[in-house]
Amino acid sequence: MKKFGVVLILFQILLVGCAIDDDPTDEWVGTWTLKMWDGDNQKEESLKIFKDALFRSAIQSGFTKELVNAFIAVDEIETTEEFTFDNNSRWEFRIQAKVSATKEMKELKNDPDKEVREFAAGFMEAIERENESMVRTATGSYIVTEDGFTMTGDRRNRMFVGRMSGIWKRNGSKLTLIGDRASGLGTIVLSK
Repeated sequence: MKKFGVVLILFQILLVGCAIDDDPTDEWVGTWTLKMWDGDNQKEESLKIFKDALFRSAIQSGFTKELVNAFIAVDEIETTEEFTFDNNSRWEFRIQAKVSATKEMKELKNDPDKEVREFAAGFMEAIERENESMVRTATGSYIVTEDGFTMTGDRRNRMFVGRMSGIWKRNGSKLTLIGDRASGLGTIVLSK
């Protein structure tokens, strides 16, 4: 009976010890959706960036600025921008976008004007090419302390290169990373 009492006390100590786990990394582990970066709504910013890229591509293809401005029409852009923080101190940022043209743009493929038809067909082809290539990932490692963080990007990254650090706050399902000036990270708001 005495052995049972000792085992029970050890089991209770073990349970209490596990409940006191205050590793700040636990606050980060999981997949988070990027909501805002430096005050910009990510969905709106992504659409603007894509439209600017399409504009430059159409101009380089020989279309006039007037024609491009009149018809560049993207109905919506579906973006998935997520950070995943693993419990092994590794992170991944994945961005994926899919763009669709407006109904009016799709109808221009049947326009009587040959230049308009060619523009619409070229525009639709550009969207299809962009949708196929609109997946980007970056990876690295991270360290979290009670109120600070350091993220290091892997060398092969095109975005998130080098060392980024700053302070962090978590409020329920919202994680805010505030990069210090030297890192150039800015302020990132993530949501679970």
